[in-house]
Amino acid sequence: MPEKTEGADTWRFSAPLEDNTVDVMSHSMPRSDNKNNSPESNGWALQNSQYLSKEERDPSLVYSPSLCCWLIPHDHQELCEKYRERFPIAPVFDSVLNEPTQVQQLLHVQSILTQKKADLDRERCKRALELGLNFKNLVKESSLIEDYFLHKLFGEYDHVCAELDQLSRDIEHARKAKNLSFEDDWPDPLPLEEELLPVSPFIKEMLPEALRNWVIDSSERMQVPPDFLAATCIVVLGALIGRKVGIHPKAHDNWLVIPNLWGAAIGRPSQLKSPAIAEVMKPLDELASIAIRRHQKEEESFKQKEMWQSAKESALKDKMKKAAKNIQNDMDMPQFDQVEPLFKPVLKRYKTEDGTVEKIGEILRENPQGILIHRDELMGLLKSLDKYGREGDRAFYLESWNGTGSYTVDRIGRGTLHIPALCLSIIGGIQPGPLRTYVHQALAGQSGDDGFIQRFQLLVWPDPSTTWENIDRSPDIPAKEKAFEIFENLDAFEPFEPSSDGTFEIYTIRFDQDGQKIFNDWRQSLEAKLRTNELSPALESHLTKYRSLMPSIALIFYLVETVGAAQKPVAVDSTSALRAIQWCEYLETHARRVYASGEDVRMQSARALLKRIRQGDLPDTFSKRQIYHGKHWSHLETSEKAEGALAILEELGWVKVEKTSTKGRPSIEVTVHPELRKEFLPSE
Repeated sequence: MPEKTEGADTWRFSAPLEDNTVDVMSHSMPRSDNKNNSPESNGWALQNSQYLSKEERDPSLVYSPSLCCWLIPHDHQELCEKYRERFPIAPVFDSVLNEPTQVQQLLHVQSILTQKKADLDRERCKRALELGLNFKNLVKESSLIEDYFLHKLFGEYDHVCAELDQLSRDIEHARKAKNLSFEDDWPDPLPLEEELLPVSPFIKEMLPEALRNWVIDSSERMQVPPDFLAATCIVVLGALIGRKVGIHPKAHDNWLVIPNLWGAAIGRPSQLKSPAIAEVMKPLDELASIAIRRHQKEEESFKQKEMWQSAKESALKDKMKKAAKNIQNDMDMPQFDQVEPLFKPVLKRYKTEDGTVEKIGEILRENPQGILIHRDELMGLLKSLDKYGREGDRAFYLESWNGTGSYTVDRIGRGTLHIPALCLSIIGGIQPGPLRTYVHQALAGQSGDDGFIQRFQLLVWPDPSTTWENIDRSPDIPAKEKAFEIFENLDAFEPFEPSSDGTFEIYTIRFDQDGQKIFNDWRQSLEAKLRTNELSPALESHLTKYRSLMPSIALIFYLVETVGAAQKPVAVDSTSALRAIQWCEYLETHARRVYASGEDVRMQSARALLKRIRQGDLPDTFSKRQIYHGKHWSHLETSEKAEGALAILEELGWVKVEKTSTKGRPSIEVTVHPELRKEFLPSE
């Protein structure tokens, strides 16, 4: 007879499972009149029940990995009657649930090594980027590694991979030996990284008061994030100022900053990026319409003057012919009145939506203050500049970011085009998915790894609103008129008289005493941050562009307060400088979100696949083809994205992927973690 351990509250068998002579009737039910004082069992074991299917299993059963069978808890003794015809039943007195099996121990070690492998992979990728090396080439040919620390990381990574391979073989061998159930083979899955880094919210006090009400009113009526409108407003104002006014950030140095800026509104199509940008573009569109009408009138007048000049030239030729008949010596040639040359009227341009580099160059020759490039979808521009043969176009845009230089294009067919003032501003919208891919390629040393994306200093990626309110009211007309007046005054501001030789002078100002101190202190903090070696190379490169961003925004805000109110600008004050610093701190959080999102696009696909599995959109077992074929799921549209997602989920323990060799392509079967299957099982 079995004896109960004093104080024990665990289960053990009264007889070995191999003993098929257990008296099921005598042990299947506890007895209240136990004359032999034998201890009552804490449960009952269903011998040889390890293959009991899910449909046949009662939810109350508990699996014992060390005994390889299912257990009936003491408080569910009625289940003994249900299963005793199929399985021998024996009482259990000691718990076997707390006894780890060899497989469980190996799976625990595997989980630790898998995390270590992921950490080493991130470390060696980060180190390669810091050294400016192409990580993919290093993976293919590790003999190219010269850095000691990077070489050590690759060695440790290979060693961990070898250990994981051996562990996989050991686990498979242990499973076959113990013949464990399917659900006991799974380790606890590791969590996926957070989808997006947090960003600072936009606050209305970051804008000058003259623009604040207009931007906030438009944002509320359209139910769009104010970030889109505010960032676009700054870029458009910077384009309107262009090369007319610049700022010397230092008190005595001749370093000059032009306030032309590049910006992008990042968000899903449902976030109304394009309407938000279009709303802020309305003052510029109105100025462009006025310029077109004025140019049409000037052209009509020019045609009349051109006809009159042509007649005067013809009459002068006839007069010269008559005089030439009577004059034999050129020295005796009489003096005639010269015809003054006519200059064709120039259309003042503010922006263009789509233009070739050559055409944009011609526009800039006639508009040396600079223009705005407005693209509804910026990804179209980025992809076009990545095409083979467009390297010159990309260099043109890169040079235009400074706003202070010139540019010369030489072509056999078109000849030489010299642009004395190359100054472009850029604004547009872009969706998170394509941006992630583009940033990822730039971080990996592929296309776009030339600092182009880092020049987009005003990147805003706000969190989408979780609420919606039907706001139906008239626009704030006084606020709108006040904002439009600022645009008109900045457009009309001409600090210098037009020169006769066509040169364009830049009116320059500096910070006042308080503003200069604020800038110097902020610059000191920025330079210290850039030298900590804690920033990724891409983010560090981005933040270096803030050296010119802060004075650019400060200048724009100061001109809004002065020129916008028909006052002469003198020196950028402390208020504008402090607002510019607020913007730099705000924009840094958005930049961190952008670059973090592009570190591994496979993680985005993995999140999307895990979400689909949790929703029950895929069965317990499925093929890779079932993920992308005919589904059109976001981030899972192609075989490559599906394969990347499976690799991440398998590495973190959410799924198991088995490849089976066939005559054609290998068959890939995916099995999801038991805990995931439980999440979408219908509740009883």
